[in-house]
Amino acid sequence: MKPVSGRVGLVSLVFLCALVSLTGCGDDATGAGSEGEGEGEGEGEGEGEGEGEGEGEGEGEGEGEGEGEGEGEGEGEGEPTFGPAVVVDSYQFVAEGGFDLDGHLACGDAAVDNVIPSKIALAELANSWVTLQLQQGNLLLFAEFDPRADWWNARDVETRLYFGRLPVGVTFDAARDFGGQGEFLVDSRVLDPVTKEALIRFTGDIENGYFFSAGEQFQLTVPTGGETPVVFTLFSPRFAAGIELQNDQLGGLVDGLFALALRRADIETALLQAEAAGVELFVSRETLLDLIGDADLDTDCDGTPDSYSLTLAFTARPARLTGIYEFVAE
Repeated sequence: MKPVSGRVGLVSLVFLCALVSLTGCGDDATGAGSEGEGEGEGEGEGEGEGEGEGEGEGEGEGEGEGEGEGEGEGEGEGEPTFGPAVVVDSYQFVAEGGFDLDGHLACGDAAVDNVIPSKIALAELANSWVTLQLQQGNLLLFAEFDPRADWWNARDVETRLYFGRLPVGVTFDAARDFGGQGEFLVDSRVLDPVTKEALIRFTGDIENGYFFSAGEQFQLTVPTGGETPVVFTLFSPRFAAGIELQNDQLGGLVDGLFALALRRADIETALLQAEAAGVELFVSRETLLDLIGDADLDTDCDGTPDSYSLTLAFTARPARLTGIYEFVAE
């Protein structure tokens, strides 16, 4: 997997929101519909005003989010064309399984690293939150692949990870949206603002229908409700899943695992900033850190563990990515 720097991250947002009961956290993480709709409907009657401005949202003459030729949010000139994609329909911290995340370090070992899900109370809190967000359609996560003829064996396969939302006016329907018929918009915060390329990318191989990718680390900048966002270092990420086919095309991901390590210092900074911003925690910051317990990985080999390993299991169903949602902060 190629290390990538970004502004906002899939796993770090999910992990952070699972630990911290952010007001509107699900909306912020997936591109709040209230913010987007307000821009489109309130300011969308001029040429290229609102969110229909420029080639990316409409066709330069779009009417806000809503009624230009490109339908505001969706498929105007200049937007990327998305390949085969899936939407995550289940996502849970798991205590069993995982990967060796520090075996390549001089101070590492060959054991599986997966400490956070072993903290039963913490894992239950996080899993309850994630399940609720999925059931309500508030947490829409996607993986996109390049089109290919052979989904059984292939080298140097790139997959791109996004979060996003439904188009304006469309209500979440689990049977449709997690049943292979969903159409979604990608949040602009997970795209490079100039090139529109994905900020979170994995490159790996497919062997006998199983995709696997491994990397060293990358950094993602995550808003926490305070004035200054937190830069999370995601150490030794691993992404793996079985590929399910329908009519020889991508039909879903099964038995997926996503593993990495988070630095304790990043978590502490995020909690301090969230607390300073008046964010309501599930429990006090001190209790939460006690629940997390001791770090298990020494990523800089200085003799003191500094990071927590974790593994998440997921499945995903087919989805169609139709355009970009231009997030506008309040």
